[in-house]
Amino acid sequence: MFRFLFLCLVFVLVSCTDYAENLESRFEGRKWCGSETYDEGKFFCQDESLHELCAGSSYDVKESFCEVGAIYPFCGGEWYNPYEHFCESGEVKEAFATCGGERYDVRKKFCIDGVAYDFCEGKTYDVATSFCHGGAVKLKCGGKTYDPGVQFCFNDSLYILCGGQSYDVTKSFCLDGSLKYLCGGKVYEPALYFCYADALVEKCGREEYDPAKQFCADSKVYELCNGETYNTGLYFCSAGSLIEKCGGLEYSLGSKFCVDGALYDLCGGKTYDVDFYFCVADKLYEKCGGVSYDVSSAVCQDGVLRNTCGGQVYDETKYVCKNGSLEVKPVSISSCVASRPTETCQGKTLDKTKEFCNDGIVDTYCSTSLYSSKNSPMCYSGSIGCCGGYPYNPNNFACVNGTLRERCDGYYFGHYFFGLQGSCI
Repeated sequence: MFRFLFLCLVFVLVSCTDYAENLESRFEGRKWCGSETYDEGKFFCQDESLHELCAGSSYDVKESFCEVGAIYPFCGGEWYNPYEHFCESGEVKEAFATCGGERYDVRKKFCIDGVAYDFCEGKTYDVATSFCHGGAVKLKCGGKTYDPGVQFCFNDSLYILCGGQSYDVTKSFCLDGSLKYLCGGKVYEPALYFCYADALVEKCGREEYDPAKQFCADSKVYELCNGETYNTGLYFCSAGSLIEKCGGLEYSLGSKFCVDGALYDLCGGKTYDVDFYFCVADKLYEKCGGVSYDVSSAVCQDGVLRNTCGGQVYDETKYVCKNGSLEVKPVSISSCVASRPTETCQGKTLDKTKEFCNDGIVDTYCSTSLYSSKNSPMCYSGSIGCCGGYPYNPNNFACVNGTLRERCDGYYFGHYFFGLQGSCI
C-alpha cells in the first residue's frame, strides 16, 4: 500500500513539472498588462490597457491617435480624420476646398481668381506681380516669369546673363560672355575710367567722384573751392575762399595766423607784428631787445631785461628769488675774499681764505662757509653775503655801497666787525 502511494506522488510531481514547463514555453516573449499577457512586437501597455503599436511605435493614447501608420495629436482634445481635415490653433478645419470647380488641398495651395497655386516658402504671394522659383518669391519682369539662373530683368525687359552676371544694358553690352562698358557710345575700361554725363572721366586713385563738386589731385579727391579747382600743394579752402598754406600746412583762421612760413596763435583774436611783440594770455607785450620774456618774472628797462621778484627788480649777482621773496645770493668765503688785497694783522700776513683781522686781533673762519669771532665765538650755518671782499651774515648786516651796515633788528657783532662803520640800518 505504501509503495502504491509513493508511486502516485511521483507521478503527480512529474506531471506538474511538465505542465509548468509547457506553460512557460507557451508565454515566452510575452509581458503582462493588467491580467493579460501581450506581445511587445504588436502591442503596448498604458494604464493597464492594451493598445496596438502604430507603425511599430507606442504613443500617449491620451494625447494622440494612430491613423494608417501615422501618429497625430488630438485637436482640442478631439479625434479627426487627417485626410479630410487638419488642426489649426486647436480647431479642426476642412483640408480641401474648391477653386474654379477643382478640389485642392488648402494646406499646400491657395486660390486666386479660380486658379490654385502652390505655396512658396510656405506662404501665399501676389501672383499678378510675382512668381515662385526655387522656393523663393521673385518679381515678374514686364508681367512675365523667367528663369533667374539664365535671364535678368532690366526696365521690364528680359536679357540673357553675361558670364552669369546681370548688367546695366544702357552702359554696357555682352560680347562672347564678357561685359563691355559704354560711355557716350564709346567702349572703356571700368578699372581706369568712369562715365559721367556721357563723358569719360579718369578715376582718382581708382575711385569715382562727382566732378560737379570734386576734383582729383595727386590721386586724392578734394572738394571744389567755390566751384573752382586749385593747387592743393600751395593752398587750402576755408569757407569757400582759397588760403595760402603756411609752411606747407593748413591751419584754422579762427585761432592762428601765418608769418614767413611760421604759425602763431592770435592774440585776443587779432594778428600782430611778431618782430616787435609777443602775446601772453591774450595780451600784447613789446619785446625787449627783440626777445620775448616771462612777464611774470622780468621787466624790460631801456631795452635790457631785468628780473623781478614779487614785482621788484633785483641784481641777480647778489640776490636770488624764492617764492616771491628776495634772498642774498649764497657765496663761498673763497670767492668773496678773492678780490680783497692781502692784509696784515699784528705784523702777520693773513691767509684771507681762513683768517681776518677783527679789531687788531687775528680771527679765523669756522670753515669755508662759516665764520666766528674770537671775542664772541659764533658759527653761522646759513648762506653768507659778500661786501667789499668781506663775508657777512645777511640776517644781521647789509651791504650799502660796498660797506657793511649793521641791521638794527639784527644780532650785534661789534661796531667794527669786518670793517663795519656807521650806525645801524
